[in-house]
Amino acid sequence: MTTNKILFLQHNVNGCSYYMHTCLDYGIELKLDFLLFQHPFIGRDNITISHSAYYCIMPNSGLNLRPRVMIFARKQSRFDFCLRSDLISDNDCMIIDISDKTKSYSETIQLINIYNKKSLQENSNKYTTQRLLNQITPHKNTIFCGDLNAHHSWWNSSVSNANIRDKELVNWLEKHEFELLNKPD
Repeated sequence: MTTNKILFLQHNVNGCSYYMHTCLDYGIELKLDFLLFQHPFIGRDNITISHSAYYCIMPNSGLNLRPRVMIFARKQSRFDFCLRSDLISDNDCMIIDISDKTKSYSETIQLINIYNKKSLQENSNKYTTQRLLNQITPHKNTIFCGDLNAHHSWWNSSVSNANIRDKELVNWLEKHEFELLNKPD
């Protein structure tokens, strides 16, 4: 299968190594370039699963906290990646820059993977979107995804007045003119 598209899968695996293995096997079958995990399996000593067909990219927060986002990049992909810990350094969000290594010049695509939960740091009750979004100025070609734990009628028409954890997120998405590419509801 030859395509001009970046193929990726995003999934909250709820700390389950079996779900991660299943996604990675599915990724090989479909030749997915990137797999974005939220709430990944992390074992003893911050060890996670590995896979011979993928590089494991973890956030470099400098804190002694369990990472809650992770990206696996396919080794045989035509895309290169660069972890941008200079832009964001948090265990709940990571940014990578992606470029096409088959082209002498290709525009960089930024991929943001976020898990919107309360921080694991002591005395911090702010959710990831409250803590970090104002620090992030997305590249003009950005794919933003993750487990946002937010409810808004933009992506769920059954939400009426019960918007939850959406204010910072929606304001940031609108400010940077993002388009929603989900299937309705």
